[in-house]
Amino acid sequence: MTAWAELVAAALVGTDRRPVAGDDPAVALLEEAAGWSAYRRAGRLAVTGLAAPEAAPAESRTLVPPAAGTRLADLASPDSSVDRTLREVLLPELLQAVVDRELRVPPEVLPDLLDTGRTRPELRALVMAAGGARAVWLAAQNPFWARLSATESTVESSSDRDWHEGSPGQRIAYLRSRRRVDPDAGRELLVADWPTLAPDERAALLDVLATGLGPADEELIEQALGDKRKEVRATAQHLAATLPGSAFNQRASDRTRECLTVAGRTVEVTPPAQCDAGMRRDGIEPKPPSGVGERAWWLEQVLARTPLDEWDPAILGLSIADDWEPVVHHGLAQAAINQRHGAWATALVDRLTPAEGRNRWNWIRPALLAALPVDELTRRLIDVLRADTDPGDGLTVAALLEHIPTPWPDDLGAAVLTGILGTIREPRRWFDVDHVCRLAYRGLPPTRSSIVDQLAERLRLEQPDNRRIYSVERLAAVLHQRHDMIKELT
Repeated sequence: MTAWAELVAAALVGTDRRPVAGDDPAVALLEEAAGWSAYRRAGRLAVTGLAAPEAAPAESRTLVPPAAGTRLADLASPDSSVDRTLREVLLPELLQAVVDRELRVPPEVLPDLLDTGRTRPELRALVMAAGGARAVWLAAQNPFWARLSATESTVESSSDRDWHEGSPGQRIAYLRSRRRVDPDAGRELLVADWPTLAPDERAALLDVLATGLGPADEELIEQALGDKRKEVRATAQHLAATLPGSAFNQRASDRTRECLTVAGRTVEVTPPAQCDAGMRRDGIEPKPPSGVGERAWWLEQVLARTPLDEWDPAILGLSIADDWEPVVHHGLAQAAINQRHGAWATALVDRLTPAEGRNRWNWIRPALLAALPVDELTRRLIDVLRADTDPGDGLTVAALLEHIPTPWPDDLGAAVLTGILGTIREPRRWFDVDHVCRLAYRGLPPTRSSIVDQLAERLRLEQPDNRRIYSVERLAAVLHQRHDMIKELT
């Protein structure tokens, strides 16, 4: 047999310049390469000396009924007969239902589910919970599934060896488990290893301090604020801002008080004169975006870090001096968004006006709406739908619905169906029927399937050629499938 290197050379320069023995050199080259390919894949000695894995632990939960197991296998399979959009709706709901009923998925489905969890981080915890003890065991056998082990939260599922010898995912899981049981012990593990950690691992492990976060963690967090790696500093800033009474929050509050002074019915504004080393360490960027003044940029960032619990939203009703109102409002709006502060978001959302560098603010109002208390956002959305009015600011009904937890309240569901009917009859640019129907896959309860059936039939009689009616029919079919899916678990 011709050596592999010679075959590669012949393929590169051509068999006329480097012939291969045979009646037809080109055919001989391909035949020899095919033989080498099979040999390189299979012609190897078996690896010896590998320790066999421990047996999978015993399961304590009951398997799902066969019909539900078949559906799970179809939804998890990469060759599924169910389209991707529908799988993204049905699989999380079915896994959650399995967990809620304290059942477990069939073991033969686990490889596909673990692959799904690898590419869809939001499903990892559900996959591991629905998979039972065997899912934890199986994930440890394949490095591609290592990150899924980081969803485990009990000390019993991990050991000291996971911390000292485990993959990054196993180390995160172990540290999180220790933090849940003994936050101080978990932090001391991290402190001991901190000087030797790679930058990526420092950021990932530091983030675990969010579990059981307390005043004793502040010293390590303050140390991380000066880290050379941006991701580590950003994680430390988030943790420090989350920690009530932290030195970080005190510095932020002091800076705000230096910038905003209430004098009677007026708020006097004194923007920072410089971006000093302390401000930079706390995450304030010195260089402004194009078209934004330095002092306005520094002021905005200072206000965006304000601990809002220490301030009264009533200050927004005062006059803000020297045309600083847009910058002040936008800085405080960012604080409300970052802290998910419903009271401040409610007070600010209708006060925003364009600030310097207007193009940068396209995201502010939608993000502030998302920070509203759910009841307030739902009320506003129902008002929009009932009044059949444009939400404004380039917003759409779908963009607002994405921030409402599912299932939707009954009155919102009814308003959405009325909006679908009206928009199919007379299109509106702010109401995308296809997008809204896709959101309604999860938002409407399966009990609404018959009402949606009637709506689709009514529209088909009125406008038989309107393609948007397909979206309504599809919504009805999805609601029927969700109903059948849950029924199969009983």
